[in-house]
Amino acid sequence: MKDSKKDFIAAILAIVIILLVIIIVLVSYGIFSNKNEKVNIYEEEEKSIEVFGKIDDGKEEVYDEKINYTLDFDSVKFEINSVMPVINIKSDKIKLINDEIKKYYESIKLNEEMYELSYNKYEYDNILSIVISKIEKRSDNIKNISNVLVYNIDKESGELVSNREIINKKGTNIEKLCLELLNVIKRDLKNNYKFDISDESILIDNKKTAEEYIKESISIDKDENLGNNLKLYLNSKGNICICYYVPILNLNNKFTYNTFLLNI
Repeated sequence: MKDSKKDFIAAILAIVIILLVIIIVLVSYGIFSNKNEKVNIYEEEEKSIEVFGKIDDGKEEVYDEKINYTLDFDSVKFEINSVMPVINIKSDKIKLINDEIKKYYESIKLNEEMYELSYNKYEYDNILSIVISKIEKRSDNIKNISNVLVYNIDKESGELVSNREIINKKGTNIEKLCLELLNVIKRDLKNNYKFDISDESILIDNKKTAEEYIKESISIDKDENLGNNLKLYLNSKGNICICYYVPILNLNNKFTYNTFLLNI
């Protein structure tokens, strides 16, 4: 009986020991597995930083490059002081953008156009927006500013963000956006220029009212290239802004690029 009891106890102890060994092995495997997983995540993050990090770690995400030169126009010398943005993100797409921006600045200088170039940047929800403006250099110091280039960049991927992606992010659609743009233009010209775009006594090219012209122009930009022809960006508050040509009451310069803030 005693031997039988001892055998039973020994069997129980053996089972307990086996179970403990199994538990220890499982726990150990789980710990090592988690450690390996963390290492892999870290390695992926390092890889991401390497690909989409900064080109120059010593500079900001977007930094200035100054371009200064003198133009002689009708025996009057004009000092041109332009500021070019350099997007400091390591990405093939960003390199193409930087090259395009540089080429545009060089073309203005090469053609001796009487413009200074500058830019603004906006950040909202990982989207970096660069808006490049040209300012007419005039002897009367009147500033005629046109926003000419717009880039929206996903800072995490280094990819360009399409207008459609921005519109979807704001929970609207291209049709509503274009209708709002028309309404904002109408209000802006009424308030700032006392100009009614539906006034039939003022025709564009002696053919169309300003409203007809703008509607047609917006419709073309909406339908061509899936709406990406619109110079659209998000400001730092997340509002959609659009740079758009509109007619104004100015005999010397009938059209200008204004920026319109949409309440979307």
